[in-house]
Amino acid sequence: GCTRDFCQAGRSIHTDEARVGENRTVDVVEQECVEFLNEMRQDGHFKTDEEFEDRMNSALDEIRSSCRQAIVRGDRDEGTVGGNWMQTSKELEFGIRRAWRNARKCIMRSHCEELQLVDLRAVTTSKDMAIELIKGMTAAFDDGNIRPTVFVFPPRAIDERGPMIWNSQVLSFAGYEIEDDSILGDPMNAQLTKDIIELGWKPPETKSRWDLLPLVTMAFGDAPAVVELPPNLRQLVDIRHPRYSAEFERMDLKWVPFPALTRFGFDIGGVQYTATPFIGWFMDAEIGVRDLADSFRYNVLPEIALALGPEDIKSVSLENFGDLPEYEKLALLSRAQAELNYAVHWSFQQSRVTLIDSLTASIKYCQYDDEFKKKNGFRLPADPYWLSPPQGSIIPLWHRGGAPNYQPKPMISRHVENPVNAWKREQERYRSEGKIPPAGGSPATSSSVNIGEQEYAMSISIHYCSAGTVAQKLANKLHKKVKTILEVGSHVALVPEVAELETLQAVDLTGRKILLLIVSSTGQGEIPANGLRFADVCKDFKTNSPSPTGNGPRFAILGNGDSRYASTFNGAASKISDLLIEAGGRPLTDGPFPCDNATESPPLSAFDSWWETLEPTLQGIMNGSYDSSPPSASAFTYSIGTEPEQAAEIIAAREQELLNRPNRSLCLHIDIGCEVYEDMSCIQILPLNPDLKVRRVIEILGVDGFKPIDFGHTEKSTSLTFARYISEVIDLEARFNSITWMDQIRYNRAKSLSGNGLRKKSVVQVLEHLHGLGLLPDSTSTSLVGQICLAMPLLRPVTYSVASSIAYISLNTGKCDSNKNNHVDTIIKTLPGGRFSEIFLTESPCPTLLKLRFVDSRCGPQLREWNGAVPLIIVSTGAGFGPVRCLLQRQLYKAAATTITTTTTTTTITTRPTETETEPETPLHPPIHHPISLFLGLHPSDINLTHDILNHAAARGIVDILSIVSSNSEQYRIQDKFGEDGMGEKLRHKVGELGGVIFVCGSARAAWDITRAWDELLEGNSKQMLRERYVEECF
Repeated sequence: GCTRDFCQAGRSIHTDEARVGENRTVDVVEQECVEFLNEMRQDGHFKTDEEFEDRMNSALDEIRSSCRQAIVRGDRDEGTVGGNWMQTSKELEFGIRRAWRNARKCIMRSHCEELQLVDLRAVTTSKDMAIELIKGMTAAFDDGNIRPTVFVFPPRAIDERGPMIWNSQVLSFAGYEIEDDSILGDPMNAQLTKDIIELGWKPPETKSRWDLLPLVTMAFGDAPAVVELPPNLRQLVDIRHPRYSAEFERMDLKWVPFPALTRFGFDIGGVQYTATPFIGWFMDAEIGVRDLADSFRYNVLPEIALALGPEDIKSVSLENFGDLPEYEKLALLSRAQAELNYAVHWSFQQSRVTLIDSLTASIKYCQYDDEFKKKNGFRLPADPYWLSPPQGSIIPLWHRGGAPNYQPKPMISRHVENPVNAWKREQERYRSEGKIPPAGGSPATSSSVNIGEQEYAMSISIHYCSAGTVAQKLANKLHKKVKTILEVGSHVALVPEVAELETLQAVDLTGRKILLLIVSSTGQGEIPANGLRFADVCKDFKTNSPSPTGNGPRFAILGNGDSRYASTFNGAASKISDLLIEAGGRPLTDGPFPCDNATESPPLSAFDSWWETLEPTLQGIMNGSYDSSPPSASAFTYSIGTEPEQAAEIIAAREQELLNRPNRSLCLHIDIGCEVYEDMSCIQILPLNPDLKVRRVIEILGVDGFKPIDFGHTEKSTSLTFARYISEVIDLEARFNSITWMDQIRYNRAKSLSGNGLRKKSVVQVLEHLHGLGLLPDSTSTSLVGQICLAMPLLRPVTYSVASSIAYISLNTGKCDSNKNNHVDTIIKTLPGGRFSEIFLTESPCPTLLKLRFVDSRCGPQLREWNGAVPLIIVSTGAGFGPVRCLLQRQLYKAAATTITTTTTTTTITTRPTETETEPETPLHPPIHHPISLFLGLHPSDINLTHDILNHAAARGIVDILSIVSSNSEQYRIQDKFGEDGMGEKLRHKVGELGGVIFVCGSARAAWDITRAWDELLEGNSKQMLRERYVEECF
């Protein structure tokens, strides 16, 4: 550190920086312990001064009781060396997070509060170190949805090196020295590769530059353990380029999916943890600009430069590339670097593995550092050489200038010893002694700006939470839009600036507040760090309010998520919404509005759609016309049910319940004529535009619907008629892709039309508006009509699971001819504004024609192979009952003419808070060898859809366990049944000893929760353990 005579902060390399693995005096250890606990105290982790004093005295007693005389680093004489103190898991978690925040060379410190701890301090052998680390890494990687995690092994004691890991990273490529003194693989690992081979590792017979080294762990007092990585951690990301696919295919570049540093330790409160592997995600430049590109690593840039360069350059050999003029090499290498970096980012996206780009990482760090300074009065420690991404001045951080390059504790640091050298010295010592160890295989946040409550009846405040920058951008965009609709003299005020969600306090959650929130998700659908305090705020409000129900703020939420992580898509937005409702909040819209960064980033189209829904509501509040009561029921005229005798019952449910309470299920019965389909497949339906609207659009455009459409002076002219194009190709309910064609209309669009929000209206609304102004069809021409049609959005199909078996239907109807009069059932969830579930079904006559096709589902092939030889356990929620219904019908058809042994079916229907259990009659026919165990989570109004098929299946012995949990206020879920009445033992027996198959079907969020329940029941990662025996279908 710095001294009176010399400042280390001014040096690029700190010559006196602390490292783990060294003895320190008892005074130093005690001081660091007190400073660490005091930092926790300042952060609010101790409720009282007495609690802090007790903990501090207890820790100091442990240090003093374990200290002894030993050599202190830098001293030749012995001194009193400080011992250790046992930190709690809470203290250790705080320490690793604070150490990451203090890591001056890391650009991703804004995620430090999300860092997870895996406490492995009880692991004391080399082999167990490897086993636990591999198991934990698999969970933290989570198939690409990476959770930053630290695995902490035991700390070192006085005069000990502590546990260590030989690899610099868990996933590292071998570097083989070959005859011409070159390196095949990663030159950085050439010496390590030799050391591991000397330890007994045998490389593959056919060596390559992408061979992963085994993991070498070394507990204190134990020999190193060499453990090969399992297949799930050996999957590499193929680096490909969407525009240069052939060139990158030939180069065959790859990289590991995640970084997991293993030679760093954590120095926390005087305790030195020498083995603390740390998994996170890559920044694209780490791979594309350094690992693959550096001349002393893989050095692939010259090869890329020649492959992508102009024709005269492509003739240059790789050996002669260095002979090119320097300015030309620079231009070629610069382009190669940019394209490689792009290819890395694109490839990780295609592989659905978390990765961040340099620009976003830089912006996030600058924002985090600025916010830190705003709260604390000083900046985070920073090493500019490491923090500035290698793209240079393109990245804002490059221009940031000087930064305080100091290093506080807790800290992440290197070990004073090299683990290989340490082991070699220990071997010599053991030999000399005649023994060889056995071979080891922050300050409180301020409240949001207060609006004078006497002057304004209500106030609108806009908040965001995000680990990135998108939510803040959308919040600022929303603020501008709200500001434009506020009228002078309005009784509603707008808070002047947007703020982070954590700035809200309990006093802000009143009925006079309107909260508009932009909520991003992080990790496993978790709330980002700058929104975590909000849960406590809501709890405080609920506690302090005598009757919070319905008295809280009005609110609307835009969820910013990524559907590539389907199991946790927009999970944070749902959690925030639930918290607000529990605190008495009143939603202005039907739940959080989902944005998908996988399809558009930033999701501006989804944002505009949300605003189109939200704007009328806000204007109604401002002018006093807003009514928060539910809409009245209206008749449902689309008479379709599962069977003729059930149609009236389902229609009545729609009239009384579904229109006012959306997101309920409906079973449709569709005549498909001579079409056939496979069991467990999917049906894709094209929701055609209704004839009435088609004829109206044709009338407005002033065209002949039977004539071929003419797109004007383009190459897209076709023989397709106007009527068919408008009916079957484009979506009249969506918005125009572009309205630049309006420039040709003889009207001052800038003054009159743009103010009407035409960009946010549907196609038919825009055309009706222009027709009302007299601009259509009088001013139309063939060219203009063609441009209008080209600007219309395409109609997209909707996909549902097949909920029937064609063989079963034929058997029960007596129609054995599979070439005509076939039909299919599908269960749909009615969604507000749903293109098919609401708009099409309510506007189309009955009967009506559909355009549809059948495609196989992801789970179809596996479930069709199931023949009863092993148990099948199904857990389904909501509309996920569709595939289950199909499967039950399939088994009923198979069992119809089969004679087999008898069993008893146990049925449990749970409607919390009361429970009823019934024992159905003995099956009429014996069951198949292994029946189905069925667990259903349903809304009460959806249970009627299941009665007939479930009773039939139970009577035939196809189901041995049937448990139904209806939605309830106690948040009791179907997976909670696993832990009741010995059910867990039954399920473990079915899955373990009998080799059963698990099928989970439901929403992405429900599937994730159910998987976690299986993980707990099976005591491990159920998907990894069962592999193809764990089947999941999410929607």
